[in-house]
Amino acid sequence: GHEISCHGWRWETHAGMDADTERDIIAAEMEAARATGTALALGLVHLNEAEPIAADGPEAVAAAETALAERIASAVPDSRVERFGELTYGVFFHGPIPDFDAWAMQLRDSLTLAAAPDAPTVSIGIAQSDTGYAEADEVLRDADKRAIYDRYGEQGLRGQPGGGAAGFDFADAI
Repeated sequence: GHEISCHGWRWETHAGMDADTERDIIAAEMEAARATGTALALGLVHLNEAEPIAADGPEAVAAAETALAERIASAVPDSRVERFGELTYGVFFHGPIPDFDAWAMQLRDSLTLAAAPDAPTVSIGIAQSDTGYAEADEVLRDADKRAIYDRYGEQGLRGQPGGGAAGFDFADAI
């Protein structure tokens, strides 16, 4: 059970976080990375056994979230951690690109390989960026551009034909 996939400072909990709040948090992290000239990565950690835990009621979910938050805090104590949804946390990394791989492996190994045998399994997805902060920040803060991106992807923002489902165009596949 564990998986990790990779794509190109403090604790805060936002129960029932809405999309705008999540975007604001990510935009603030992007601004901090831009200001310090560091790379930015976001790891999303999700507890795999969500359905059975949720079926056991709100107390079980709260206990599982507390345990997951403690595991993440122990794994990467200098990273900002945000609750992004039920049994899902976002973990931010700021630092030089060469340090990114070590951070990602520390997060993965601590939550998977070094986990207690009876600890629930997690899925971890990590996105990392070292450029493009200004453009991404502009899209996050501009509702019209965000709507175009959500519908047509980067192609839509550039006024190119195609797009659809997060920028995927079947013509690009053939």
